[in-house]
Amino acid sequence: MRAFRVLAGVRLRQGRAREALEYLENARAQSDRVHDAERHLDAAAIRIQLATAAFALGDVDRARAEIAAAAAIHATHETVPARQSDAVRTLRAQIEAAQVDPPQP
Repeated sequence: MRAFRVLAGVRLRQGRAREALEYLENARAQSDRVHDAERHLDAAAIRIQLATAAFALGDVDRARAEIAAAAAIHATHETVPARQSDAVRTLRAQIEAAQVDPPQP
């Protein structure tokens, strides 16, 4: 699970979001088998990365759904790592900006 997330992060930084998405789908499948998919912070972290990859690929609807799922997981906790909560805020702002000013083809 962790290895898939690390590889996905590398691919995202390389601008290879489609490959990152494949790694993240595998990470989410593994995570869902061992963690509570609606409460575990690792599940939220994967959702944040999935949202990032989807957004990079122009799939704003999926990005919005994944970031909403991460935020719902965060809502089940009293404290959330700052890195995760910051990522949710940043990505939500980017998604909203994309809706106001869609990219030109």
